Amino acid sequence: MAKKNGIKVIVKPATDNAYKEGYVKINGKVIPFDVPVILEERDIKAIQRIKEPKRTGNRAIDVHQIMNQMQITQEKANKIARMNKDIENAEIKFVPKYFVQIL
Repeated sequence: MAKKNGIKVIVKPATDNAYKEGYVKINGKVIPFDVPVILEERDIKAIQRIKEPKRTGNRAIDVHQIMNQMQITQEKANKIARMNKDIENAEIKFVPKYFVQIL
């Protein structure tokens, strides 16, 4: 199983979504998780470049500010704040989808 131009590695999922997939597909190769494989350096770098968006937090929504801007009741402002909380105020960071462990 040894190639001259390869590096022995194990690919592991870094996120829950990646774990559900069960494997990595890169450059026409299907690489299962947690199984030692021999990969070329370009394949390893390609795997390390794959990122996935991850929600890292929310900024607080000021209900009173919504009330003042829109001239509406607090009850309506609360509904608007709840609807927009996940969309507009989400902070997104791109994180590695897979980890590559060199053996």
